[in-house]
Amino acid sequence: MFWLKGTGDPRSYSRSLIYSVFGYAKITGNQEWAAKLLPDMIKLYRKIEDDNLTEYGLSWSYDGRDAMEKSISGSGLRPTLNSYMYANAYGLSKLAHWANDLKTEHEYCKKADLIKNKLKKLLWDATDDFFKVIPQADKDSKIQDFSFAAMPTSQNVREAIGYIPWMFGIPDAKQDSAWQYLMDKRYFKGQFGPTTAEKNHPEYFKSRGDHECLWNGPAWPFATTQILNGMIRLLKDGKTKVINKSAFMEVIATYAKSHYRTGSNGKKVNWIDENIHPDTGE
Repeated sequence: MFWLKGTGDPRSYSRSLIYSVFGYAKITGNQEWAAKLLPDMIKLYRKIEDDNLTEYGLSWSYDGRDAMEKSISGSGLRPTLNSYMYANAYGLSKLAHWANDLKTEHEYCKKADLIKNKLKKLLWDATDDFFKVIPQADKDSKIQDFSFAAMPTSQNVREAIGYIPWMFGIPDAKQDSAWQYLMDKRYFKGQFGPTTAEKNHPEYFKSRGDHECLWNGPAWPFATTQILNGMIRLLKDGKTKVINKSAFMEVIATYAKSHYRTGSNGKKVNWIDENIHPDTGE
């Protein structure tokens, strides 16, 4: 209630808040409570649409409001907000079902399907086997070419956000090929968590001014949890051969390592920071 009726601002950062309410209600059985929130959830969803939806059927987002500032790809049609909006539309359809509002249920089922299909079609780079960002200055700017081959090298990059669609079961099985890069030291593998951008990109860890919160390489525990949740959903399906449970355990072990820090006195203490060096833990 803090986010909807309290002092919280649900628009401060991109998130799948509506989907989270649906998930909580589904697990706890508190469906009646969730159904009562339907009007507030619809209002929130429509506000995001008003502010971010483009003529291309996907939502534009500023990387900083995705909590991913100073990224290599920058702002545009991103796997982040568009995955969240798919999840939110799906969650709204379920809340409407619990409220016996069939019209709203069908409306948001349709929205979810549209976003899912657009995301898979427009943000998937079949050459690099990855979901990427289509750069766009703002939501009203025209995109002249959706080809990744025509994109400037400086922004054409595999980033950890490309794994977010798996959190919500969006990709097709053939797109599971993206997971081949996660455990590869040339791309994302780090000793203290996956990198937020592929290591072989020229902008990897390149200075971006006086700013400590960078998404051009450092490992972010927040991003690692998104990757882990995507892996869980993929592995529970049981059909993929690109990634396995051993890889999951290895990533979760690096996630655990990111919760400690060794001081100058050699003492290890509980600690977690926003971002850390993926290979040194500093």
